[in-house]
Amino acid sequence: MVVLLWVLATAVVIIAANAAVRLVDQQVFPEGASIQVLSTTTTTTTTTTTTTLPPATTTTTTLPPPTTTTTTTTTTTTLPPATTTTTTLPPPTTTTTRPPDPLEVDTEWIEGGRTGGSFFVLIRGTGGVAPYRWSLAGGAMPTGLSLTQLGLVRGVPTEAGEFSFTVRLEDDRGESTEANFTMSLFDPLTIDTAVLPVATVGYSYATTLEASGGTGPYTWTVATDISSPVGSEPDETLHACGGRPPLPTMANE
Repeated sequence: MVVLLWVLATAVVIIAANAAVRLVDQQVFPEGASIQVLSTTTTTTTTTTTTTLPPATTTTTTLPPPTTTTTTTTTTTTLPPATTTTTTLPPPTTTTTRPPDPLEVDTEWIEGGRTGGSFFVLIRGTGGVAPYRWSLAGGAMPTGLSLTQLGLVRGVPTEAGEFSFTVRLEDDRGESTEANFTMSLFDPLTIDTAVLPVATVGYSYATTLEASGGTGPYTWTVATDISSPVGSEPDETLHACGGRPPLPTMANE
């Protein structure tokens, strides 16, 4: 690589020198005279020197083992004595809940009435824990009547007579009690006799009036201002009407 660079540099120098000579030659030597520069050859000798070094010497140095120094520092901390705090709590508050009153059926009796009409009676209870639930525990209610869970006896009774039944009252805790009732129902009071037999003047007259419904015994009275036939009076006990109608009176002309 060095030789190549050197050759290139020499060529550049020769070319530059020839150019300079021609320039001077034209100025100094007209008429075709010239100065020629002979090329100079420079021989470069490269000498390679080989130096043989002695074998490398390896030196091993043995160092003493490292010395480890351990320093133990003991720190003693004195804590202050523990402080005991005693807190006295107030006694717990005791709430006393008054037990409920005994569960009872407050309604003592149920009034009867006529058949054929609407019937509404509310049976009441006391004590225990509401809400209450009512049910039929025994016996038979009048035909046409029923008992709801709210304690309402309702319906339209259709049969007269005396009816006995038992109702049960149960509260929200499951406690229960019972009560017995008797109802008397009667049909509406009516007079069944609509027409009286024909009476004959001067003869004894007697007839019986018929009635139904209500509750016997019956008592009969004259309720209008229309007078009964002369000689006849109603019998309040026998439900009869009797007597002797008088003979007609002839007027003189």
